[in-house]
Amino acid sequence: MKLQIFSVYDKAVQAFMQPFYTRSKGEAVRSFTEAVNDAKSTFSKHAADYSLMQLGEFDDQSGMFSTTDPTRVISALECIEDDPFTEDKRLPSPRSHLTPVPDVK
Repeated sequence: MKLQIFSVYDKAVQAFMQPFYTRSKGEAVRSFTEAVNDAKSTFSKHAADYSLMQLGEFDDQSGMFSTTDPTRVISALECIEDDPFTEDKRLPSPRSHLTPVPDVK
């Protein structure tokens, strides 16, 4: 199986973090997005400094690496998710457009 190689670039440090491997670009974006949206993570606290970068592939059958020039996939700022359930952004009730029917006795 060919695994995709990714790293997070930290522009404040001007260096890449330790690379990690995933089965697909989507899996890497999902993991990065989860980390960015974890309030306890450094990615969340300094989102403007981080970008997910693709570095190549690793073939686990042959043990060979195929590297490419680092390619930006997505920035941490692009991964920040708004919480639709915070007090001021609560979604309307699906029945809010209905007029209540008076009780009939």
